[in-house]
Amino acid sequence: MNLRINTAFLRTKVARRVLALFVICALVPIGALAIVSYRTVSRQLYEQSRTRVQQASKATADGLLERLHYMAAELGVIATALRDRANGPSAVQSGDSALGTRIAWIAVERGHSMTPVFGEAGNAPDLNVEAQQHLRSGYTLLTNGTGTLGTSVLMARAVATAEPELGTIWAGLNQDYLFAGRAGTALPADMELCAFDGSLTPLYCSIPVESEVLTGWRNSVSSGSRGEFEWSAGREQFVATYRSVFLRAEYATDSWTLVLSESKATVLAAMTGFKQLFLPVILLALWVVLLLSNIQIRRSMEPLVELQQGTQRIAQRDFASRVVVHSGDEFEELATSFNSMARRLGRQFGALTAINEIDRAVLSAFDTEVIVNTVLARTREVLACDGVGIGISSGDDSDPSWQLMAMDAATGNTVIQQTQPTAAELSELSECPDYLVTNGDRGPRSYLNIEPFIRRGLSHFLVLPVFLKQQVSGVICLAYSDQPDHDAEDLVQARQLADQVAVALSNTRLVEQLDELKLGALTAFARTIDAKSSWTAGHSERVTKMALAVAREMGLSDEQIEVLHRGGLLHDIGKIGVPASILDKPARLDSDELRVMQQHPEIGAQILTPIKAYANVIPIVLHHHEKWNGSGYPHGLAGTGIPFLARLIAVPDVFDAITSDRPYRSGMPHDAAVEMITGLAGEHFDIEIVTAFRSLMARKLSPRGQTATALAAEASI
Repeated sequence: MNLRINTAFLRTKVARRVLALFVICALVPIGALAIVSYRTVSRQLYEQSRTRVQQASKATADGLLERLHYMAAELGVIATALRDRANGPSAVQSGDSALGTRIAWIAVERGHSMTPVFGEAGNAPDLNVEAQQHLRSGYTLLTNGTGTLGTSVLMARAVATAEPELGTIWAGLNQDYLFAGRAGTALPADMELCAFDGSLTPLYCSIPVESEVLTGWRNSVSSGSRGEFEWSAGREQFVATYRSVFLRAEYATDSWTLVLSESKATVLAAMTGFKQLFLPVILLALWVVLLLSNIQIRRSMEPLVELQQGTQRIAQRDFASRVVVHSGDEFEELATSFNSMARRLGRQFGALTAINEIDRAVLSAFDTEVIVNTVLARTREVLACDGVGIGISSGDDSDPSWQLMAMDAATGNTVIQQTQPTAAELSELSECPDYLVTNGDRGPRSYLNIEPFIRRGLSHFLVLPVFLKQQVSGVICLAYSDQPDHDAEDLVQARQLADQVAVALSNTRLVEQLDELKLGALTAFARTIDAKSSWTAGHSERVTKMALAVAREMGLSDEQIEVLHRGGLLHDIGKIGVPASILDKPARLDSDELRVMQQHPEIGAQILTPIKAYANVIPIVLHHHEKWNGSGYPHGLAGTGIPFLARLIAVPDVFDAITSDRPYRSGMPHDAAVEMITGLAGEHFDIEIVTAFRSLMARKLSPRGQTATALAAEASI
């Protein structure tokens, strides 16, 4: 018989709730009964243990007093024998062969000396007045044997009260016999005994007890003559009772305290069988519950598990998988509806994903070519069609032509044609702002007559006008070989795609216009700076043009070229702060004028500092007059410590300065200027930049055979 339980159904919450109900109904009563029984029996066993320990404690105390009385009587007999001198020490020993089991030694104290009578005598302790009076009265004295040998409990008796000179007889009691009796018979089985004197000093313990435990005992037994407490040694726990044994009247010593302990494991030994039976019963009940619940719940829960797994697969975008249920009930109908929903969701999700990716691509691009290529490549993922084409106007009112582009499905290449839509075509598109459908006829529409459509015989089209500033500026054409069956959702998605393309094209044109405006403003600003002196007109634009040519010669990135472009136009902006009398002076500048002129890089940097967008331009403006050997200004930077673009623009800046006319001299011929700059490579200029500059000039300049002049110093300003 196969009792294997299939727990797959437990993956559903409903199954777990039903199983929990089974478990609660079956196991809770059993568990509650077991717990109540266990606690009741345990409590009764503890009560019985306390009663038993209390009784044993009383019996032990009575036995202790009885043994003390017996040994006191023995001591009296020995004292009589010594007093009568009828027998010597040997007679004392032979009087009772078991004397050694009760008394460890006997000695007579006369004066300050101890005469052994039996065993190895210890020293007699000093006695207080009360103890001495007790002995003189003929009573037995019991005291601690501090300083004695072999025992710490001593018993004393006067040999003869009428003859003090005969001395005192002392006996060291055998503690094992005193507290445990002969062979331990005085102690109940499974119990342990510890005894304390009046000062709670340990006299005897049947088991080793650590000092910290003894300290806890002293705190527990310090109040009252009897009581109960619990203690532990390692992992073992004990139930204990204590009882005081009154010895003052008869033995002139403080009461002793007896602590009798019983292990909890011994107390609960009777529960062992119950514990062993309890767990198998619980496990058997659990097994029966699981078996029954597996049979009953699985029939209903397996379809639910399948549906749950199906929803998880859909959540993981697995729309192709299907739920298979053959239960013949509502679960099977639900599975059929679920599969239909999964197919539709898969189709819609695929379309939305493609639209989203197209949206991100076209809206993040500011290049018309990127936008068009994205639409041509991804549109068929959104809307099933046999071909995609797009027509875009030039955006220039003076050029009404459109550029038509369609992807050849066979080669994957993009075919580009030029066309000019007629007024009737534009009017038709304006009258159908959402979409235009043509069935089996391309007609005279120029934007549909593109080679891939014609070659493949595509004659059914869904045309989506693209509007910019409320004007038709393009179309997106979806081509089909047969009549398409578009539902409302397909048309909404198609229109959404066209609107996103319109937004992207509008953004692209705005960015292009903004770039043109920004560059135009910088150019105008550069001309304004150069116009301050008629001798520097066009200087910034010429330097910028030549610097960009050198940058491309060196293979700089587009980002570096853009920064260089702006830096070139603005590199002399600081000359706004230089008086025109210095700029147009028809002679060389004196030291004061030169100092003023050399301030223009820092003035330019201060002007641009508030403009965060020009932060990367400031190093060019500030350091374009630094020299490779550190002799430049304003900071005397040297070598690679000079920003790279500042080192680059310094070469065309000097070249334009020394080849341009000034009030006090004529410009240097170009070939001579190139030779002079070449000679200053590694001294004033970066060798790598000069090499690129020289290579560029060698291709673009022809020698004039003119002679160079020494203008390098003047050009540096």
